[in-house]
Amino acid sequence: MFTTRKTKETNKIKKLVIMFFITIEFAIFALLPFAAMEAKATEPAGFYRNLINRERIGEIREYDCSQLTREILENRDDDIIIERIIGVCLDSKGNGQILNTTDPAYDYISYRGVKEVHKGDIVMTLCIYNPGNSYTDDVADRFDYVIDVDN
Repeated sequence: MFTTRKTKETNKIKKLVIMFFITIEFAIFALLPFAAMEAKATEPAGFYRNLINRERIGEIREYDCSQLTREILENRDDDIIIERIIGVCLDSKGNGQILNTTDPAYDYISYRGVKEVHKGDIVMTLCIYNPGNSYTDDVADRFDYVIDVDN
């Protein structure tokens, strides 16, 4: 398949715009709703370097945990899917419960890798699914923010 110079330039611009919107989205989630609180986030993976080198990147689509379906994940076709999960830490071991799921059989989440999370803390988790395939469990990156602290 041949690509024209205009197509390559368009793809470069599209990649820059996508990275800009991802950065803005995380800033909005981390800073605006909880500006008075300190955000505690996990370190991002090297996923973004690979994303910029991709030939094609689809749309960026965000879903609440209760809206995201297996069908959406299996048919994402180069789209970047961001899932928003709200949960509560249940104990000192980092076990958690998802509050915004529609299926109580799938309400477990682990906060073991989140620094300074304590029992009773409310945590917002953003999962970015790998656009390079359609596996339903391929989370390329995850960000956890403690948004409400149980004193």
